[in-house]
Amino acid sequence: MAAITKLTREEYLACFTPGMHSLKEDQGTTIDLKTYFLSIVEEEKLAVDFSSVDVPHVFRDTNKEYEHILVSYGPPNNFVVILLYKRKVHGFYLLDLKDEYGLTRTDS
Repeated sequence: MAAITKLTREEYLACFTPGMHSLKEDQGTTIDLKTYFLSIVEEEKLAVDFSSVDVPHVFRDTNKEYEHILVSYGPPNNFVVILLYKRKVHGFYLLDLKDEYGLTRTDS
């Protein structure tokens, strides 16, 4: 399993490149990230509602180097973003859209 690497906001933002696009369900990664996600949950002591864990979005840059896999885990507008670089785990970032973009908890 890949090392659990928590990215800073600056490191996370550096993983965006022009031309990020959403992938369809059958275009996403084939890497099994369940063990990695569970390790993040344990390390960060996240309160996870496992019945609501979902991967609603996967984004890839046009160079096909970075993939951003957003995992919703319970709290509205909160995601564990697992970042891949060249199909290998690069790290993760805890994204709270309320803090990042000023969304309210009822926004979707």
